[in-house]
Amino acid sequence: MSWKDLESYIIEREMDFFVTYLNDMEQQLSKKTIDLEKEWDSLEKEKDRSYDHEEYLIERNEELDRHVEIFYSSFIITIFTFLENKLNEKCDTYSRKLKINVRDMRGSGINRAILFLEKILGFSLPDQKLYEELKILNEVRNCLAHSGGEITGKNEKLLSYFKSSTTITFYEYTHKKTKKIKISKQYCELTTKLIRNYLYELIERNRDK
Repeated sequence: MSWKDLESYIIEREMDFFVTYLNDMEQQLSKKTIDLEKEWDSLEKEKDRSYDHEEYLIERNEELDRHVEIFYSSFIITIFTFLENKLNEKCDTYSRKLKINVRDMRGSGINRAILFLEKILGFSLPDQKLYEELKILNEVRNCLAHSGGEITGKNEKLLSYFKSSTTITFYEYTHKKTKKIKISKQYCELTTKLIRNYLYELIERNRDK
């Protein structure tokens, strides 16, 4: 097995892990939803309904929503960190004999790593469309990591993207006058596919390195 084939194999294994993890957590969340619905059904059949119990179930429902929100947000942050680490590892591997490394470049995150791969190491980059999608993902990730998903400014680029997407959107806090990102499992799946495609294409375009 060549080094490039080994790289592809490692990426495949790690991306499969993310897919499995996403599905396993989704099953657990679905089970919680089913259990909650059963409790509601049971409550509806009771003649002497308890107000306190109703309040408890409402809290459970809100708690479930919160679990879903935290899980999907953390998934996006984690898998994007994985992408950053993989790109930085590639920069470090190919710059060992150079007097400059990726941390000497301006910028940060994937933008700095991609710039280093192209300008310093002479890598051929994947399709520009993939990179544009990664830039949007980067903004989503930063919003989740630094402001808990709240869009406090006029980030028209993000809001426009959300309005045209069927897998990620936002809802408004009227009392705060802010908007908050709402992520779906489908968006997590698309993110996984995007990162896999970008890393694969980066390897394939530079097999002669």
